[in-house]
Amino acid sequence: MRKLALLTLCSLLFAALTAHAQVNMGWGDSPSNSASTTQVFDCQSNTGSSTLVISIVPGSDIAGVTGFSIDLRSFVGDGGTCDDFSGGTASSCLPPPMPAFWDLGSGGCHAGAISASGDFRAEPWASSTQVLDPWQGNALVFGGPWTLQTISGYPQRPLETSTVGDYWVSGALSGGMSVDLLAGHEYYLARITVRHTLSTTAGGCAGCCTPVEFHPVTVWLDVTGSGSVGLSPNLLSGPGLWQGSAGWALCNVVPTRRSTWGALKSAYR
Repeated sequence: MRKLALLTLCSLLFAALTAHAQVNMGWGDSPSNSASTTQVFDCQSNTGSSTLVISIVPGSDIAGVTGFSIDLRSFVGDGGTCDDFSGGTASSCLPPPMPAFWDLGSGGCHAGAISASGDFRAEPWASSTQVLDPWQGNALVFGGPWTLQTISGYPQRPLETSTVGDYWVSGALSGGMSVDLLAGHEYYLARITVRHTLSTTAGGCAGCCTPVEFHPVTVWLDVTGSGSVGLSPNLLSGPGLWQGSAGWALCNVVPTRRSTWGALKSAYR
């Protein structure tokens, strides 16, 4: 009887600390505002940037939210069925290693070219009625560090390894503020900006043209009186894609870069 009571208590505590939410990821804005989930860039310029916007749709009301954190995982892939390494689980389809363009951590070829923000007071976000801004410029958001992690093909391909990128983003409302998130409403969470520096072939970091996927592995909300509430992220829009197969084809119009995406993937199958 005591064991049953303990199991019931644990179940209630777990339920209280988890919630379901849909996650949207789009380049420049949420897909709910007609933004694309794929960023296509020809890698012919070292200026400008691309911004991945992350938003959530809570499955139930969540009162007293004071902050959040996201574990964003990235790996080489174009959204295909054999490219799902979002959870870091073993697979017979090992992705190619992350190229130098995505070596964004300290000492990497493209070090410091990624940043995070929770400020949505500028356009096009400020006038959005489809997606709401819960922070109103009051959230202090930090990104990083960006790390490259080694994964293996165990158990199917135990002798082979590759790399995936991990980027932690966290934010907190200032001055003891909190906000209430309502079920079924979409809210901006954070935006991740990747600068186009060192994109070109000459003197740049190799791999700007390589398709890469972004997945939110975990999403947590800091809630007054409840600590951290983990969201079970269900990707409403699909992963955020850098290049995809269309971007790969566009980049490889340049003769010196001519190759095929299939040839690159087949080397790691």
